[in-house]
Formats: sequence, C-alpha cells, structure tokens
Amino acid sequence: MTLHDCSLYAFEGAPGVGKTTTALATVAKLKAAGSSIGYCDESGRNNLLVEDYTLHGASLSINTELHLLTSSIADQILASRLCGSLVCDKSPFSVLAYLSVLLGDTLKPTERRLAQSMIALTHAWSYSYDLIFVLQDRYGSNNSDDPVRAKVAHLQDDVERAILSELNSSGVRYMLVPTDLSLDDRVDWIVAEMLG
Repeated sequence: MTLHDCSLYAFEGAPGVGKTTTALATVAKLKAAGSSIGYCDESGRNNLLVEDYTLHGASLSINTELHLLTSSIADQILASRLCGSLVCDKSPFSVLAYLSVLLGDTLKPTERRLAQSMIALTHAWSYSYDLIFVLQDRYGSNNSDDPVRAKVAHLQDDVERAILSELNSSGVRYMLVPTDLSLDDRVDWIVAEMLG
C-alpha cells in the first residue's frame, strides 16, 4: 500500500484533537533519526472557499467539500513523490465527515449523487494509506483565538463519529491513538507503530 514507493500515513480526528501538532512532532522525530519523511498539510488551511464559510459567513456547499476532497488527494499524490514516507494532516475521510455532519440532510438529489461519488472515490483512494492514526484527545474545543476552529468546535463528537463510521465502512487500516499521553509519549507510540 504505497504511493510512488512512499509509505503514506494520515492523522485523523475531530477538530481540536492535536492532529497538526502530533503530525509535525512525528515528522520532526523521524527526520532527526535520519528518515526520508515528508509532511503534507491539511488542504483546508489555505482554502479560500473554507475561509469564505468560516470567516465571512458564506453558505457551505457541496462544491466546497468537493474541492477540499480533490485537493487533499492531489496534494498527497504530489507530496509523496519526494520522500520515502509521508505524514498527512488529515485525509479525505475528514471531508466526508464534515459533509455528512454539516450538509447531509440538506443535499438535493443531484448533490446526493455527487456525495455518493465522493464517498466511492475516497474509499477507493484509501488503499493508498499504510495506516491512519485517529486521535481522540480534546484540546482547544473552546479556542476563541482561532476563528476557523471556533466555527466547528462544537461538532467534535459528531465529526469523530462520522470519521470512524467512514473509516469502518471503507475497510482502511486505522488505529486509535491512546488518549491522555504527553506529546512525546504519543509520538513515541505512533513512531513505534509506523516502524513496527
């Protein structure tokens, strides 16, 4: 299950569980040990459609979710060509989770067909991941300093359930990361699983 001869790992979970912090710390630890490892940032962080929704009050649409999903896959394909292993901050499974939680009951019939195609694409793409790590700690759920996260912080439980549901229905290999670990211990646990 490699892409361009690159082992592919993703960090998943609800907003505010420490995905980015853990992913970056994992990459730093492996780089320090001499590993040829790369990092792929979450595609939504610099997405103008997401910014319109989170910061400027625009309505969320299935087109935003489609753009996020395809950007996520495209970014990971490009990043994987330059390293032996790639750590990804999120996967398209997050997009499916937010699509379900935020838009699920409001989709028109044509949009439902598109959503089903997005699910099928994500499930087919999931063969690329060697392992997905699901984080479940809760950090920053009331972080008012981050207006983007504040928009979805109240959805932590719903998003987590939706992510796990999609992971289970896809058959992709994933592991729940133990909770209540220090960052160093969490990274050590993850690295052991990656190298094991």
